[in-house]
Formats: sequence, C-alpha cells, structure tokens
Amino acid sequence: MYWYIQLGRGDSVLALSGFPVKFRNSMAHAFRLTPPICTVAQAIRRAQALGYGATPERASLITWSALTDGFENEMFWKKVILFIAQVKEEMGLDKLQVVLEYLESLRVEQPEMNMKGRTWKALLSQAEVWKIEKARRLEAKGYMEWKCADIIDFYKQEENVIYKTVQLTSSEALYEEGYEMHHCVADYTDDCAVGDAAIFSLREYKTDDPQANFTRIATIDVCLQTNEITEAKGKYNEMPDQKTDDLIKEWAETAKLTVAYEFDDGFYDLPMAAAQEVREGESPETWGIIIMGIIMIIIKMIIFSS
Repeated sequence: MYWYIQLGRGDSVLALSGFPVKFRNSMAHAFRLTPPICTVAQAIRRAQALGYGATPERASLITWSALTDGFENEMFWKKVILFIAQVKEEMGLDKLQVVLEYLESLRVEQPEMNMKGRTWKALLSQAEVWKIEKARRLEAKGYMEWKCADIIDFYKQEENVIYKTVQLTSSEALYEEGYEMHHCVADYTDDCAVGDAAIFSLREYKTDDPQANFTRIATIDVCLQTNEITEAKGKYNEMPDQKTDDLIKEWAETAKLTVAYEFDDGFYDLPMAAAQEVREGESPETWGIIIMGIIMIIIKMIIFSS
C-alpha cells in the first residue's frame, strides 16, 4: 500500500497511488478534516458521504457502519453510499446494518444489480423480512424444543388491558423475542433445553381485541434450580419500569418464585445511615453527604432523560 506512505508524507489525497476510492475535491477536503478518533477506513467513508451531500449525522452513521470493513466491489458500494447519503428519512445504525447485509446478499446473487429506482422504506422492509427468513433457516438447522417448566403463567386484567406471561419453549421463539426486544435472549437456548432456565415473555393485550397484535413489555429469566427470577429486561436490555416491576413481583408471589434481580428506578437513594445523620444533624459531614446525593440525582436525571 504505497499510498499509505504517500499519505504519511503529506501528499494530496487526490494524487495517491492505488488509493481504494476515487475522491472528488469536496471529499478530499472532508478527508483532511477527519476527527482523530477515526481509522483510515472510517475517514475514507466519512469523506465519501460528506462529498455526496450527507449531513454530518448521516456521515457519522456511515463512518461507524459495516461499510468501513473493506473496499472490495467499490463500484457497487460507492453507489450505496450515494443512496444512503441522499435518503431523507431518519435511520439508525441498527437499521442501516440490516440493509447493508441485505444488499451484500443481493450483490452476490445479482452481480449486475444497482440502486436505481430503490427507496429507503421499501429497502428496509425487504431487508427486515430477509433477516427474519435467514434466521429461521439457520434456526431450522439446529431447531430445538423443550417442555414447559412447571410454573403457572401470569394473567391480570385491568380495565381494557390484559397482562399475561407466555413461556417460550423453542429456539425459534427465543429468537423472535430477542429480535423484537433487541436483546440476546436467544443465547439462553441451551440453558432452556437442558432444563436450567425458563424464559417468559410478559405481554400486554387490549381486551377489545385480544387476538390482535400484542406488546412485549419484558423478557423474564427464571433459574429452575432455585426458582428465582434472575433477570427481567425491557427493550434494548433496559430495566423494567415501575409498573412492569410490580407486575413481575405480583406474578412471583403467585407462582412461588423469588425475585433475585435488583430493580433500579433511576433515582439515587441516600444511604439510610447518611439519611439518619441528616435528620439528626450529628455529623459535620452532613452537608457533604447532601451535596453528593444531589449531584447523583442530577446525573441520573440527565442520563434517563437523554
């Protein structure tokens, strides 16, 4: 890679020998202004995106995507970058990665394919269907099922809402739960298959149409050796909210399970001993404790509101 040497000695990026992409002047300018945190590959993709008219936010998304993994088939991928740079809709990194995987599969099957006439909405929809089908094909090769654990399901009706648990008893069910909730519960397949764990999906149904789509609100892991609920996670592995935590504890009491996970409502509680000192005014460090408590509360509020 002689161009690395040329780049290191300060040659113009437009004159580098064997450079993996062809830059415009605007791309070369963006390349020179690359943040120091970027690798060379990330700097190249970022410069391309900006040169094609991407917003700084979209260029950052491309910078941290799989597009920086290499520069093979560059004639195709530069058209993809141009397409992504010009998309008006909002997109997240997770959605972009799915689309890139899908496009790679299409490129392999259809070497002459191009991006002409495609829309982000249609492409994303096709990519998500492709990912599910791909996962199901992979699961079919190692598909596993297991018997339900002897734990009663939860059922509670409140006005026009029904809350209930569903025990997940196959590798496919675990995959679908993980896909919808954006976490890695599918990794528990072997634990469930050998009888070490049972996984439940806590769901919310509308009573006016209980057969309609439901909302998954938490995934619950029960250790069958100790009858303990060891984990309860919402979407993106977040802690359950107060309402969900109350429902889980109500189910635990009915099903004779022990709640072993720690619930965090996002607020800092002053330690009991410190609180007693504040009330009695006995410690010269009281104000330091109060100030530290206030700082922790503010930090938590900033984190959870962002």
